[in-house]
Amino acid sequence: MQEILLFVQAHTLPIVAGIVGLFLLIQLILQIKLVRKMSRMQKKIDTITDKVGEYLAVVMEPENESQEEKADADLKISREKMQREEEETRIISAVLQEIFP
Repeated sequence: MQEILLFVQAHTLPIVAGIVGLFLLIQLILQIKLVRKMSRMQKKIDTITDKVGEYLAVVMEPENESQEEKADADLKISREKMQREEEETRIISAVLQEIFP
């Protein structure tokens, strides 16, 4: 028993240094893995962001075009309505002039 205690007492510093060194090595390996995983995740995030941007660009374009087409159609309808009202007004005026000269 005394031999074991003498061995531990004589080699305490190298044993502790080895344990600390092993701990630091494990920590370094874990940090490297973490950095690699973070870079892979960032690449995936960038890819997803690009795809979502492309999708939104495709989805939003027809809506904008349809809104523009809808606005043009509404303008055309309002012009036609105004022309019809002018024509009706002319006809009514002509009829009234015929009836009451």
